[in-house]
Amino acid sequence: PPPPSPSPPTPSSPPSPRNAILARLPEELRPGPDETLDLVLDQRLLALQPREGNRITTDTHLLASFAASRAAAALRRQGFFAAPAKPSITPLPPPGSAPDGKNHDTIPPAASASSASSAASCAPEPLVVVELGAGSGAASLLFLKTLTHLPPSTPVHLHLLDSDASLLSLASRNFRLNLPF
Repeated sequence: PPPPSPSPPTPSSPPSPRNAILARLPEELRPGPDETLDLVLDQRLLALQPREGNRITTDTHLLASFAASRAAAALRRQGFFAAPAKPSITPLPPPGSAPDGKNHDTIPPAASASSASSAASCAPEPLVVVELGAGSGAASLLFLKTLTHLPPSTPVHLHLLDSDASLLSLASRNFRLNLPF
């Protein structure tokens, strides 16, 4: 019988986004034998996770979204993080024409000095976030990705706590994978 004909060559498919990312990662940021590398938020977040045990779920996304909405509300209360508004100019009444008879077209010197100093120190307070039972740090990373439109000068202090040192090490690697945002 004639030898079997060789099968036609198949075009090689492009590498998957995950494999393309893996090829560029330094060895210390690649998943270990008991870990996976997952692409989250339409590939905007890389997440190293334990193969078994706690992993990113819908609850992780909900927690991050809730925390981001609370942080935004706190910043709004400070006068930051507000939607841009059209500036409006309200003309002052002519001197002496206000109902109380006072001249409202000047600002007393003491008020202008305090206004200038408050404007100079017009920076949001640090945003302090503590994640208890942080695991791989996924909720904090999702929080940072979800919290958009922060004023650029807003410092963010994250404190991740967990009783499992290996998970905190994994969280550290996840932050190195995803920073800068």
